[in-house]
Amino acid sequence: MKIFYAGMTMRRSLLSGLMIFFLGAAAIQAEAQPVSRQSDPREVALDLYDAVLRDAPAESVAVRLGDIIHIFRYRCARVTDYQLYLQRPNLIDLKVKCSGDPLYGVTVASNGYVAVYGGNGMIAGLDQRDAVIYSFGADGALDLDTGLTVSEAVDDTVARLTLGDEYSLLYLSLMLVAVVLMIAVGLLMWTRAWRRRDQGVEIGVPRFVRSAVKDRLMAGSNRVWSQVYRHPTTGIYVVRGRRGRRRLFRHFTGALLYRYLGFKFGEIRGRARRRVEDAVMEEADPSEAMPQGGVPGAPQPGL
Repeated sequence: MKIFYAGMTMRRSLLSGLMIFFLGAAAIQAEAQPVSRQSDPREVALDLYDAVLRDAPAESVAVRLGDIIHIFRYRCARVTDYQLYLQRPNLIDLKVKCSGDPLYGVTVASNGYVAVYGGNGMIAGLDQRDAVIYSFGADGALDLDTGLTVSEAVDDTVARLTLGDEYSLLYLSLMLVAVVLMIAVGLLMWTRAWRRRDQGVEIGVPRFVRSAVKDRLMAGSNRVWSQVYRHPTTGIYVVRGRRGRRRLFRHFTGALLYRYLGFKFGEIRGRARRRVEDAVMEEADPSEAMPQGGVPGAPQPGL
């Protein structure tokens, strides 16, 4: 009986010692790990999302990023750099650089969604033109902030253009084309508005000057250019275009544009046409006055 109780006592002591050993090892391991690494990924993601929105210190954001990367069982000895790459409604994308490892991508959302990807070279390198880059020293303190002032951003852009960045020429060409198109559209709209300024819509009245008035103007005009005539009294230019049609203009520039390019910039029409016809008729001899709808010198009914 004494031997039996002695064996039982030894067995119980051995079991108690083993339990104490394993419990102590587990306690030491749990104490060595940060509390956040034992948390649920959703809670850590919400914590990181709120920290970014609240503009928390960069060191705090870096610690949370390292915790998330470890939760997804990626290797990250220490976060050396990170960048808030893209911020959309309820969604944030970050680039994270760990010591000795390629870049990671971390995406967190307001509903607790979290994703970690990369670490194999698929994430493009950090570029300060995309967003501010936060760099940290070996002690985890913020070492560098690449935020640019307005003058620094201008200097950086000029330097990249001077150095001949691979996309600078393409971007510059597209910008020039866009500016030229905007100027052309503005000029076109202004030209159309200017042309319609003196145009009136009158029922039964033609918009253009009648051929009889053009004949009278050309008869009393002097040739100043090839197919361009100027009336000495009214100062109106009569131009014959490339298709043989005659148009009236107030300025010599408009006359040349119509003569060689066909542009009707500054053509006399609408209500201005009525004033020109009245002026021409006032100069005409009363015996040759043009009746309504007729031609000069045509016999009048009943005369």
